[in-house]
Amino acid sequence: MKIAFLAFACLTINAMAQSDRPIVETTINNSDGIDIPITQQLFQYDLNGQQVGVSQYIWDTKQQKWALTWMQEKEFDQGNAVVVKGWVWKRYPDSLQYYSLSTQTFNTQQQLIYSTWFSQDTYDNGEVHSGESRNTYTYNSNGCKVKVETERLDDNKINGKSQATYKVNANCQILESFDSQQLNLYEYENGLLSRQVSYIIRTDTTLYFEKIFHYNEKGQLTFSEENGRFRTYIDYDSEGRTIHYRAEYLPDNDTTWTPAAESFSVFNGNQLEKLENYSNWNASGKFWQYVSRSINYFDNLGRIDSLEYTQHQVTQDGSTLLSKDRHQYVRRCDGLETAKITNRFSAYDAPTKFTTQITYARPADCEHVSANPLVIFPNPTQGWTTILLSEPAQNVIVRIFAANGQLERSYTFSNGINPIMLDLSGLSSGIHTVQVLNGTSTASSHIIKE
Repeated sequence: MKIAFLAFACLTINAMAQSDRPIVETTINNSDGIDIPITQQLFQYDLNGQQVGVSQYIWDTKQQKWALTWMQEKEFDQGNAVVVKGWVWKRYPDSLQYYSLSTQTFNTQQQLIYSTWFSQDTYDNGEVHSGESRNTYTYNSNGCKVKVETERLDDNKINGKSQATYKVNANCQILESFDSQQLNLYEYENGLLSRQVSYIIRTDTTLYFEKIFHYNEKGQLTFSEENGRFRTYIDYDSEGRTIHYRAEYLPDNDTTWTPAAESFSVFNGNQLEKLENYSNWNASGKFWQYVSRSINYFDNLGRIDSLEYTQHQVTQDGSTLLSKDRHQYVRRCDGLETAKITNRFSAYDAPTKFTTQITYARPADCEHVSANPLVIFPNPTQGWTTILLSEPAQNVIVRIFAANGQLERSYTFSNGINPIMLDLSGLSSGIHTVQVLNGTSTASSHIIKE
């Protein structure tokens, strides 16, 4: 069964990559002759709605075509990503291709017991170099992780082995962790981590680090401090969402706290509408200031339709770096993203302008979306299905009824999720009624369980 599933997943990626790809026409006006990339990302999903593929293309201004730069494929088993493959082309100037492969193995209790990570670089001169790590996980009788053994290889030759051990409490919280180079001690208050002490072992000395953590009455982190020289503050709104983050540090031989980073989040209902980040840092002796702003734009279903992102950097000598991007999202009829188009309007103070026109052909089974307040896909289904609401999600209740009118399932969603994914694998075969209460409105439809 597993082999058949993996083969089907690969076929799904190939088929959907062809049918879901948008048609993009690009006009470029670059007066300074600077080659600034336009990118697009394509996403593929299996019938359970899990993302099984991502690929990114960059517009080649010389060849006047889209060039594939990286892609990733995933394979799932019982909801766990058991295989992840990745490819990157021209990662370095002298690199032809980078390939990575990670695998995970789970036991019957869905605990991770073995994982691998393999990477390989192929260079223009024909050289091939690889690296690999293999991890084995051990659990105690309570199901708590107590040991991780790691083996590292370079070019298929063993380069080292290490082991990390953990002392845990009855709740599987780590009290002590130790490997050959570091010892960590953890303390808890009311079930939350309140203090961490680390001893990092070097050849000629041992380094000491201490972190403390404070929380509000909801158990959210509000303050942390490391070695009395770096501290952070976090504020939340009434919904428990982060709206303000601030970090400070003490420079060497100074007693004045200096701003390091700060961010502000603005919400409109359930949606993150605006995010601003400010940071100061010293890199290689040169002081930098960095400001970024992102603004989200939503469609009439409350989904992100596009995103505008601006970056502004100022160096100590007064040099400035400025860029402004706009990301456009393309979705299938069931609401899943199939593409992200990125246009860079300006960069490094260059008067560069890009315009992109997108034509996206919807699948034939999407023509009824605008007329039906409730779309269920796939239908019929053998398990997972997606419910797409035609109105912005509020407090949503989904009820599943049998043919005789008996209530079989009831789900409640209060965080504005749309579309909604449900696992109906336990229902009996036949026709079932789906009722959705979205705020003050009600809609019903039918679904066939195979």
